[in-house]
Amino acid sequence: MGLIRGARIAIAATGIVCITVIAAGAEQSILERPVPQFSVYDVRMQQAAADLATQVPFRLGFESAETAQTPFPPTAPWVRVQVRQTNVKAALDALVKADPRYVWRLDGDFINMMPKVAETDQNYYMNARVERFQVSAAPLVTCIKMLLGIPSIAKYNPVMPSLGIAAGGNPAAYPPISLTEQDVTWRHLMNDIARQAGEGWGWVSWQTATPDRPHPQSVVEFIMTYGFAGGRPPQRARPKMIPFRQTMEASGATVTWAGRQGVAQARFQGHLIQVQVGSIAAFLDARAVNLVVPPDLREGRLLVPEDLLLSIRVFEPGLLKPVPKT
Repeated sequence: MGLIRGARIAIAATGIVCITVIAAGAEQSILERPVPQFSVYDVRMQQAAADLATQVPFRLGFESAETAQTPFPPTAPWVRVQVRQTNVKAALDALVKADPRYVWRLDGDFINMMPKVAETDQNYYMNARVERFQVSAAPLVTCIKMLLGIPSIAKYNPVMPSLGIAAGGNPAAYPPISLTEQDVTWRHLMNDIARQAGEGWGWVSWQTATPDRPHPQSVVEFIMTYGFAGGRPPQRARPKMIPFRQTMEASGATVTWAGRQGVAQARFQGHLIQVQVGSIAAFLDARAVNLVVPPDLREGRLLVPEDLLLSIRVFEPGLLKPVPKT
């Protein structure tokens, strides 16, 4: 993956990892794309990785180290990173230094970020191997159903609840998939399907673990990472923005606000919903979804895009009451 020439690494007293590249070679690959400035403060790894993918931009395949049983365990680090005049490789290295549970790997135009266990455990769910997979001009939904039905993948109880709907997309509107692969991992197939689904698509995955479920489910969802290889995000109508506190409290939630980080949390019926001002990553328990636009503060109110409610209703039907009129 090449060396970074003239790199300086320092950890400030605040705990923020700072990397400055003094002189780097010419841009030759995704890893050498310039990152003039990137910073995140007290966020989880998926949100940090998604923010970097959005800024550069590049495609992201993210495998969460969290589970639905422990969405934010005390041992999970809050990621603090600040990089200047550097490149993608150095920024990714800074992220995994801030949360050492993760590693990243390059697969063509994809960055795959995964727990370290994926490197050594052949039984890790995304390491499931597929002897042969072939589809011809298949709709995205059909392609995914075929993939999840493969025996080596099916044993991990795979589900894909929204097929990208949570990211603001309509799976039926994307081009048909034609693909022939032999002896590849589930991870590699997800990368290839996302490539064919259109510009900017990536994916996230996580495993659930609850006391009443003897075998964890493996959840996979397409996300829009907003462009790749210098591309531009597709033009979309701006979604309706709704008040976060009013909407959540109308459904019985207790809402807390951390002004310094710009983070709001709603807790109710055993669930946790978290959003952050300026970030497209939102969380429902351990499930992370990318919003069409980030939450915003206006006249002292936190407003979130209406697609957040769609994501919640996909995963937890009946949890929310109708949106109050504003």
